[in-house]
Amino acid sequence: MNTLELKANNKILKSKPIPSTWDELTFLQLKKILSQNLSKWQIFFVLLNLKWHQFRFMYLLRRIDKEDLYLINKFSLWVSDSERHITKQFLPSFWIRFRKFKGKENFGKLTFWEFVQADTFYTRYMQKQEKEHLLNFLNVLYPSKLKNSKKLLSKLSPLYANIVLLWFSGNKVNLTKKYKHVFPKEDREQNSNYTNFAWIGVIKSLSTGLTDMKKVGEQPVHTALNYLNIEILHNKEREAEQKRNSKK
Repeated sequence: MNTLELKANNKILKSKPIPSTWDELTFLQLKKILSQNLSKWQIFFVLLNLKWHQFRFMYLLRRIDKEDLYLINKFSLWVSDSERHITKQFLPSFWIRFRKFKGKENFGKLTFWEFVQADTFYTRYMQKQEKEHLLNFLNVLYPSKLKNSKKLLSKLSPLYANIVLLWFSGNKVNLTKKYKHVFPKEDREQNSNYTNFAWIGVIKSLSTGLTDMKKVGEQPVHTALNYLNIEILHNKEREAEQKRNSKK
């Protein structure tokens, strides 16, 4: 979070906090920015939580120093960045036809199996843009006992669906950075839509039977990926040690 001080004739007129990343946006700011094609000035007003009718502040803007105009432009640039990583925003809750859908409080609340399913459907949707994959993706993140949950989710506004997609992609970027051996960089670079290796094979490698597979799937996503990351690292170290010994 940055602080913007607007000055005129070396006198501070206003001092306001201004978000500097997508994660620092409030949910209302996020909705406004994603729902409309805003100009640079409109984005600036959203970032400062200004109402359109605050003419007095608009008048002050006409008097501020040139260096502040540069800062306004600089502070708004990150909004147009193509890499929109949202990780700290909670999944939005919403109502569809008098039915409430409530998502996980944060990414760490996902089980490993929920992540695997969501990741699979997310990737298929990003590659093919087929609505069925999007509905399956949403159905994983918004589990419901309703038989017609997917039909209801099909009524979800594109704005909310976009927010959920951004939330998942941002958290997945964090996962790829944190668990580098599970998500090798070279594989991601070869395929910009890099996803899933055979996730079922991964789960099987972590378990010894069907009952154990269920327990692995129910583990928190970070617990399972951390264990897998360590195992892959140890395997690489063992292979390297074997190669060194074979050369002796």
